[in-house]
Amino acid sequence: MGQHGTLTVAEAVRSSCNVALIQIAQRLGEDRLKKWFRRFGLFEASGLWDPEREARGFVYPDLLTPRGPRWSATKVATVAYGQGIQVTMLGLLRAYCALVNGGRLPQLHVWQSTLSEEGERVHRFTALPQSSLLSPSTSRQIVEMLLLAVEDPQGTGRRARSPLYTIAGKTGTALHYRSWKRTVSFAGMAPYPRPRLLALATVSGARLPRPTGGLLCAPIVREMLERALIYLGVPPDREFSEEEEGQVQISWWEGRG
Repeated sequence: MGQHGTLTVAEAVRSSCNVALIQIAQRLGEDRLKKWFRRFGLFEASGLWDPEREARGFVYPDLLTPRGPRWSATKVATVAYGQGIQVTMLGLLRAYCALVNGGRLPQLHVWQSTLSEEGERVHRFTALPQSSLLSPSTSRQIVEMLLLAVEDPQGTGRRARSPLYTIAGKTGTALHYRSWKRTVSFAGMAPYPRPRLLALATVSGARLPRPTGGLLCAPIVREMLERALIYLGVPPDREFSEEEEGQVQISWWEGRG
């Protein structure tokens, strides 16, 4: 497939191969693509704020309505690798949560509970029922592919590899209206296989010779996850080499206190 040759689906995700994703989208067909966009809620408001004022994802011209206009073959191809649509960071993060959460799409919350002036919990917000989108086994298979994108030396997210925690994740790169600018991203989750945290970083308007999510955002997410997990008291799950030991000790203690 293109410059990558013949790939499995897992290898296509690892290498972020647009040609492979286009072929998968063509086999799925327009109707199933639209169905899954709707089910993952990628173009909905998050529900955290006033829905009339909150930004939401967008696909022109409202092509997700059941009786809306049909997509062109070009639209099916570009949507397959995330081009020609607009998705908010919260919308994308929520979709990734469903993959990590055994296929269940969560209702987002800003906080878990309210405390009195004395520090006592006076109210705890009850989690709403979650929509089940995927079977747990399908969810696990997808997360394993995201692990390959970080752990494999050929993975586009390899710069997110941590000496402390096993991280799985996926890169993203999209062109701006002006072709010399890009929006790049990386979403990562750790520790694999039972993630406690999910983080997403984006850089908009990147103008390096070849800016990518793996180059600019993967290291950011790695450090975010390391520091947050250390703060939460989650012990590292990896053994590191002697060469890495000094660096890891500095990173570990910088995140405490």
